[in-house]
Formats: sequence, C-alpha cells, structure tokens
Amino acid sequence: AGDGRIDWTDFAGQLALVVVAMVFARTAAMLANRILDRRIDDVMQIEKLKAQVRESPTLSRLMAGPNWLLSHIKAPRGQRDPNLPGRWTPPR
Repeated sequence: AGDGRIDWTDFAGQLALVVVAMVFARTAAMLANRILDRRIDDVMQIEKLKAQVRESPTLSRLMAGPNWLLSHIKAPRGQRDPNLPGRWTPPR
C-alpha cells in the first residue's frame, strides 16, 4: 500500500519464505558436515591401520615386497589422451 501502512499478509509470506530458506540452508549444511565427517573418519581409520602395519615388525617385513613394487609405479609420461578424463601435474 502506498499510504505507509504495512501489508501484513505480504510480510508474513515473505517472513515464512525466509524462515524456510534458513531451515533448508541449516539442514543442507548439517548434512554436508555429516558426510564430510564420515569420509574423514574412514580415511583416518585407513591411516591408523597403515601406521599399525608400519609399526609391526612382522607386518612391515611382510609388506616390504608389495610396498617396494608399488613405489615403482609412476604416472605416465608423454602426451595424454584427450579422450580420457582427468589430468596429473608433477609435484614441485
């Protein structure tokens, strides 16, 4: 209304949309946080297992051969195939 009065119906509708958007944003942020936390926990379990293998004399000897073999795997050199996804840059 042009006479300075507040249209409470429009205000309530806009307020409801803002509240719904805030609830949606909070829910999306919490979901992303849970997904990332779960992923980080999984990675940390793998790292914990790797540390246990390194610290164990028996397991470290057992894994010496596979670790040596895997350490010799290098990224391909030369022109990359443009039909394949991804790219690799050498570390500095």
